[in-house]
Amino acid sequence: MESIFAAGALEALAASDALLAFDFDGTLAPIVADPALAAMRPATRHLLAQAAQLYPCAVISGRPEEDVPRLLGGVTVWYVIGNRALQPPDEVARLSAQVGGWHPDAPPHDAHTPHSPSSEPVRSSLEARTTVLET
Repeated sequence: MESIFAAGALEALAASDALLAFDFDGTLAPIVADPALAAMRPATRHLLAQAAQLYPCAVISGRPEEDVPRLLGGVTVWYVIGNRALQPPDEVARLSAQVGGWHPDAPPHDAHTPHSPSSEPVRSSLEARTTVLET
C-alpha cells in the first residue's frame, strides 16, 4: 500500500473521482460506553463538512440508517449507509435486489448469511479495483 503522504498521492486523490467513506462510531465519533451519547467533536464535524463540500462523502454505520443524519449534526453527505439487518426482511430483500442490479456479479442477498462464500468473487473484484492509502 502507498502512504497517503507519498509524493503526489494526495494530489492524485484530489484529481480523481474519489469517494470518501467514513464509519461513524470510532472514526467520526469516539467510542463511548453508552452509544446513545456518541457524538462528533466540533472539529471533526467542521472537517467533515469541508470534505463533503469538495468530494462525494459516505457515512457508514452499524446503527439504523435513519439515525445517522441526526448524528451528523447538520452535515450533509451524499450517502448514508446504515445497518440493514435491523430493517424488516421484505425491505432488506427489496433493497438487496435493487443494489444487486447495479453489479452483474453480485450474489443474491441472504439476510441470514451476510458473509456467504458466494460473495467472495465480488469482494475480490472490488479489492482488485480499490486503492487504500495509509496515513
